[in-house]
Amino acid sequence: MLFSNNIQHLKMLSSFVGIFNPTRRPIGIWVCLDDLLRLLRFNHLSFYGFVDHQARYDPLLFAQSIIEWLCYMQDCLANGGVSAGYSLYSGVLPGYPETTGYIIPTFFEYAILTGKTEYQGRAIRMADWLLSLQMPSGAFPGGYATLVDDASIFNTGQILLGLTRAYRETSNRKYLAAAHQAASWLVQQQEPDGRWLHHTYEGRCHVYHTMVDWALAAMFQITGDRRYRDAAIRNLDWALSVQEPNGWFRQLGLGNRPSYLHFIGYTLQGLVEAGAILEQRQYLDAALVTAQQLLAVFVRQKWLPGHFKSDWSSDAHYSCLTGNAQIAVVWQQLYMHFEDEQFYKAATGMNRCLMSRIRLRGPHSIRGAISGSAPIWGRYQPLKFPNWAAKFTVDSLLTEVSLASSTKGGDQDE
Repeated sequence: MLFSNNIQHLKMLSSFVGIFNPTRRPIGIWVCLDDLLRLLRFNHLSFYGFVDHQARYDPLLFAQSIIEWLCYMQDCLANGGVSAGYSLYSGVLPGYPETTGYIIPTFFEYAILTGKTEYQGRAIRMADWLLSLQMPSGAFPGGYATLVDDASIFNTGQILLGLTRAYRETSNRKYLAAAHQAASWLVQQQEPDGRWLHHTYEGRCHVYHTMVDWALAAMFQITGDRRYRDAAIRNLDWALSVQEPNGWFRQLGLGNRPSYLHFIGYTLQGLVEAGAILEQRQYLDAALVTAQQLLAVFVRQKWLPGHFKSDWSSDAHYSCLTGNAQIAVVWQQLYMHFEDEQFYKAATGMNRCLMSRIRLRGPHSIRGAISGSAPIWGRYQPLKFPNWAAKFTVDSLLTEVSLASSTKGGDQDE
C-alpha cells in the first residue's frame, strides 16, 4: 500500500515538475523535492502523524513565523490588503478581500497576546482597504475584487467579521456603518427558509454559509438588532436540516469537486461560533456530532484525509492543511464548551502536525507559510501557500497558547 501510494505521488509530481523552469522558479523545485523526500523517508501514517519528538515545538514561535509571512504578503501589495498567497508557479497572488476580512481578527488577537501594537495597525490598514471596495448596496465583491466580480454572500460575511472586530478594537464608527450596510444587504438577500441562493458561488446554496451566520451573530452582539440574530438562526436551522444522523452535511461540496475538509471546517466553525454567541446549544450539539466523527478518524489514523465521502470514508492520499487547522480550532472550542479532554489532546496533536509543515528558514515567500495540501501537489490548492491556511493555523496555535496558560489547559501539555 505504501509503495503504491508513493508511486501515485511520484506520477502526480512528475506532471507538475515539467511546468517549472529551475532558473526562474528554483523555490518550486526545492519545495517539491523536500516533500518528495518526506514521502520516501516516512511511511504514510508517520508522515502526517504526531510523534513524541514534535513536543519540542513552541506554538508561539511558529505563530510568530506565520504572522511574519502574512505581513510579507501584505507588504507585497501597496493598498493594505493581504495577498491571497504564494504560488510556486506564478509567484505572489493578488490581494484577496474575503480572507483579508477574517485575517483582521487574527492580527488583533496576536497584537493583544504579544503586546505588539504594530499588528493592530496592520489590521486597521486591512480594514481600510476593504472599505474602499464596498459596493453602494453594502455588499462586497467576490474573487479578487476585479471589475467583473459580482457581489458575494460569502465574501461579504467574511469581511463583516473583520469590520465588526475593527469596530470593537477602535470604536471608529466608520467600520460600524460599513458593517451595518453589509449585514443589511445579507438579510435582504436571504430566502424565507434561511438559505442564500443568489450572489453565491456557483449560483447555489452552501451549508458552509454558517460562517456568514457567525458574522451576523457578531453584528447582533454589537448592535442588538434582532434582524441579524433572526437571519443567522434561519440559516443555522436550515444547516441542521441538511445534516445526516452520522454528522455529514449535504450541500457541502463544490460542483464536481470532492468535499474538502476545508468546507467541513467552515461549516463547523460557523455552527460553534454562532451558537456560542447566540447561546443556542443545538448548534454546538450538531457540530459535536461531526467533530466526533473526525476525531475518531484522527485517533485511528493519526492524520485526516483532504476530503471525505458522506459515510466518512475517503480515497484521498493527501491532507488539506487549511481544513486541519480549522478542525483543530473546532476541537479547541468544543473542549472549552464540553470539557472533553479528547478534543484538547487531538487539537494539540494536530497542531504538531501543522508545525511540522512550517519552514522556519528559506526565502520570504515560503518562510512561515502553510501549503494548501501536504504533500504540496495534493488536490487542494496544489503548489500554493494560501493565506487562509496561515490564518487558521495561527488561530489554532494562539488558542493552544491561551489554553496552556489557563487553568483548563495548563495541566494538559504533553
